[in-house]
Amino acid sequence: VPAGEIAGMEQRLLRESDGNAFVDTRTPGEEDPEPPTEYQNPAWLKPFELLTTTFARPHYDEIDPTPFIAPIFVLFFGLMLGDAGYGLILTFAGLFLYHRLGRSSRSMHDMTYILVIIGISATFLGIIQGGWFGDIPQRFFGATPPFIIIEPLKDPITFFQFSLILGIFHINLGLCLALYQNLKKGLNRTALFEQGVWFILQPSAGILLAGFFGWVDFPPFVVYAAYAGAIVGALMIFYYRGPMGFFGLTGFLGDWLSYVRILALALATGGIAMTINILAELIAGIHPIMIVPAAFIFLGGHTFNIIIQSLGGVIHAIRLQYIEFFGKFYTGGGKPF
Repeated sequence: VPAGEIAGMEQRLLRESDGNAFVDTRTPGEEDPEPPTEYQNPAWLKPFELLTTTFARPHYDEIDPTPFIAPIFVLFFGLMLGDAGYGLILTFAGLFLYHRLGRSSRSMHDMTYILVIIGISATFLGIIQGGWFGDIPQRFFGATPPFIIIEPLKDPITFFQFSLILGIFHINLGLCLALYQNLKKGLNRTALFEQGVWFILQPSAGILLAGFFGWVDFPPFVVYAAYAGAIVGALMIFYYRGPMGFFGLTGFLGDWLSYVRILALALATGGIAMTINILAELIAGIHPIMIVPAAFIFLGGHTFNIIIQSLGGVIHAIRLQYIEFFGKFYTGGGKPF
């Protein structure tokens, strides 16, 4: 029985048996077979359990990653699609499917619910990225959309830096969860050499790189401390992993650089949409009768772009969860309750 339902179960048994019942319970221990796992999430979060279960249900003593992956998945998808026009289409398509098919099965309910949420995310993040079916407002109406904060096609370096900041935050969140789990289980050595070492290496490397590129002028003692931290961290990794420690260092860097795909997909969405608009404009300008094929190119091109970029956004947003994030703390493989 789920732990939260023990009191209610006992009261029900006592009531139905006129008080002639004895209830004894205990928390599963290490000697017990793998206890089943029941998710304990609020109703608004439950549909995102689909994403966790698709990878693997948590073990009994593992953290449920659903509360962490749900908002981050929604954020990453919205940034990758980054077009308010496409986002509105996904939102209304999701609402239509939710009301027509959402009651047919639990999985269909969850998928259509997620579609609505990521559509809303793409709409709002598309507004701040200036995407409305590419550059339609600027190209055809000579208007600049409001509320633009950053445009990937015009300022890719800033978006690149923002992607890396999100990546280092996401990776460190996974490390913190792993550190918590290991300390809770009493695995202090594992916590030190598998997670703690990165909290020594990262700030040390950050200080050295910032000083090397001239971004920040640190006092000498800070630089010396960073060198010491980098050396100690590297020695800890090679002591714990042996020669394979080299791949631990390069693997961490590779995981971090994987978040550049957020920029890559945002550029792809905007670039292809702009290309479709340019082609439609050029063909329509040849002759008035060419407006018809131009319209087919416009509608067909944007339909293709929204489908392919939405699929890409879902796949790559999930990949960043399953590989870069789960790889730091999550195993899964639990049995359903």
